[in-house]
Amino acid sequence: MTANATIKSGANEGNFWMHARDCSKLNSPSTLGIIRYNASSTANPCDTSGDNRQSFGCADPPTSKLVPIVRRQVQQPVNNLTTSDYLNGALQGYPVLTDLSGPLHKWILGKHSMYLNWSEPTLKVVNDYANLTEEHMAPSTAPIFLDYEAESWVYFLIQNNSTIPSPDHMYYRAAHPIHLHGHDFVIIAQGSTNFDPSTVVMNLDNPPRRDTAMLNINGFLLIGFQIDNPGAWLMHCHIPWHASSGMAVQFVSMPDLIAPLLKRGNVIDKLNKECAAWTYHYDNVNIPAGVFQDESGI
Repeated sequence: MTANATIKSGANEGNFWMHARDCSKLNSPSTLGIIRYNASSTANPCDTSGDNRQSFGCADPPTSKLVPIVRRQVQQPVNNLTTSDYLNGALQGYPVLTDLSGPLHKWILGKHSMYLNWSEPTLKVVNDYANLTEEHMAPSTAPIFLDYEAESWVYFLIQNNSTIPSPDHMYYRAAHPIHLHGHDFVIIAQGSTNFDPSTVVMNLDNPPRRDTAMLNINGFLLIGFQIDNPGAWLMHCHIPWHASSGMAVQFVSMPDLIAPLLKRGNVIDKLNKECAAWTYHYDNVNIPAGVFQDESGI
């Protein structure tokens, strides 16, 4: 269906339905969200019989239907892909992280709900330490260091099921479009069931290339990309309020090359000035006014 009807006041040919629904509860009519635009028809937009086919869920097209014209062969990864390395979508309590019975929660993608200090961006931290490691960064910044040779491949498995990283996290049914900055990734495998390494078939021969792909309800997304762009790059859910509430990690790629590139680009002084100005404003305006950073910082 293409929403390209000509809008004519009072004319039926100008009417069309815009239909959206909550992918986390596809079997519940109460979750339907309907927007009726200039429509005089009495047809039921929730009727999926005949030609009224509005409810297809929110899954990506089958990866077998997405074949890149410029072929690319994916190489074996240099990072581990063990259970402890899996990235799990879940929730944790807020503001008390261990309180899962309260009404407020934040999303997680790795082991933590991301929280970045606006006055201490990652590039500033990278420049402040000669030999930056994960120990120099707060766990809440959710860093994943990719200190590998250029052009190496890394794989990451993202899960969206009841496998959660700790008892302090809970699972909630929701689909998440996963978006990566700084790289195009390939979809090695994708599904709507639990990930089983003994049965999942990995597509390494010219798989689809994306910067966003759907993490299905109860499913998994296995992606890969090459280490070819030094920097600090976010991977997050593209639903704004999921990202704002912490569903993100950051890849610090080729960390030893980042500070020299900042120096070569002559941006360090400006970066420090911007951070100092933000810190001054936050300390002297925000705090006295009782306005505090209460979102992920991304």
